[in-house]
Amino acid sequence: MNSFKIELGNITEAAEVFQVYVRAKEVLDQLGVFQWTDDYPTESIILKDLQNKVLYLLKKEGVICGAINLSSEQDEPYKTVQWRYNIGPFLIIHRLVIDPKVQGQGGAQCLMNFAENYGAMHGFNAIRLDVYSKNKRGIKFYQKQNYTQAGRIYFPGRTAHFYCMEKKIVPSSNE
Repeated sequence: MNSFKIELGNITEAAEVFQVYVRAKEVLDQLGVFQWTDDYPTESIILKDLQNKVLYLLKKEGVICGAINLSSEQDEPYKTVQWRYNIGPFLIIHRLVIDPKVQGQGGAQCLMNFAENYGAMHGFNAIRLDVYSKNKRGIKFYQKQNYTQAGRIYFPGRTAHFYCMEKKIVPSSNE
């Protein structure tokens, strides 16, 4: 079993969390996957996530090595998608990141398991997310988790589209 721990982030951790996004963006850029720009995500976006208590941090031995935003906030382009699951509420995943230093150690899987359990415990019907179409690793990862493609959307400043993906949540039986 891995030694990851997940906890709600604190605003005092904003700068440290943001550096994880910076390192991940650098690696993605080197791979030609320009899903994140200088305008997104920013440290102020991360701070807002922390203030709104929607950013969960993945830690290993007390060091932040990943993060995931779990909220019901859907981006405007989501309204154009023909979603398979139309009865809410919906848990939306934004800004999943794993520090390149610990990639391949199960951190992303740990965060996704956490998100699905969170969704089940809090009465969400389905999870929605988007993944950059040039991020082949990300697409494969979500497909392995049984997320299905529902449509395509575009965000400003990106040269390619994003796939919108979704998965039905199995309700928690221990309520």
